Amino acid sequence: MAARGNFFAVDRRAWAAVCGIGSMNAAVAYLVLARGTLKDMRTTAWSVNAIETHTGIARPRAAAAIRALLEASLAEQIKAGSRPSYRLTFGTVSDWIWLPNSVIDGASGETPPVERIRQAQSLPVLRLYVDLYHAQGLAADGGVNWRQLREGYHRHKIGESGPYVIWGFSPGQEGTWEQAPFVRPFLTGRKEVVKLADGSTRRDDTGLPDFWVALGVLKKTGLLEFVAHLVEADTGEASVIHPLAQGNGETIERRLLWAAHDAGTSLLTAAQAEWASAQDMIVVPVLAHIEKVAVLGLPRLRHRAATSATAEWAERAEEWDAWIERYQEIAEKAWRDNGMQHQR
Repeated sequence: MAARGNFFAVDRRAWAAVCGIGSMNAAVAYLVLARGTLKDMRTTAWSVNAIETHTGIARPRAAAAIRALLEASLAEQIKAGSRPSYRLTFGTVSDWIWLPNSVIDGASGETPPVERIRQAQSLPVLRLYVDLYHAQGLAADGGVNWRQLREGYHRHKIGESGPYVIWGFSPGQEGTWEQAPFVRPFLTGRKEVVKLADGSTRRDDTGLPDFWVALGVLKKTGLLEFVAHLVEADTGEASVIHPLAQGNGETIERRLLWAAHDAGTSLLTAAQAEWASAQDMIVVPVLAHIEKVAVLGLPRLRHRAATSATAEWAERAEEWDAWIERYQEIAEKAWRDNGMQHQR
């Protein structure tokens, strides 16, 4: 498995069919079998013993779960006996969901994620967890794209200084779209009127509350977090500028937040800085031509497959270091000017 980067894959359509059986044990068993597949992502010698070892499913229930997969034609037995082997069955054209081995094996002595979800006995949570791995794009988006799921932030223009506009960002509400592939399994097709925080109303699918409950379980178990990012604009075509992690994310992402905040604060008057602090805002200086800049919390799964996309995302640390230096230079220049603000 090391040669495969400590990850495995399941076909997205096959995974949906597995969840369609309606059995938590069958879904967990499928993931365990998939964890043991060879390079073809189909053939596996993992069986009842592996399910019993990696989960809390007792041997008779593990055997029953495998039988359910065989009866649904989602797996076939290719070798019988005390050491059986199986082949996972799906179409010739695959749509892979790449999963880290640690979702089955665990990491640092923790209870493995899939076992934790199994203990909660919520198949919708397990399906959402795996589906989010398909949606996550670390290299491009730093997580799941914000036009599918996000934690919103309110934007406030605090002031201007030289080429910069100093923006403040305060936490808003989480939001999603019914068109998102990982939301669709929760939808019922029935609509209800929902009142929004600003007093307006909209018609949402009656299944959306179940989606938010499932997402809440992933957050409570620490399997998913929303990491704040500075983005060019809240559009589908904009790009991430850099992270601004608040108490989560990676160490360098938290350093970026503090460097950006110090730089932005250094360009404010004492009164403006005090006001922003009282509002508990993230303060960031942004070049004035980036007029639609936004901060959005991007969903990110804590366990990561060691794929090329993950490596590409990790390599951005050098770029983030350069941003930290840039922000430090802004702050140092402001303090070298004897604390005088270039506010207008």
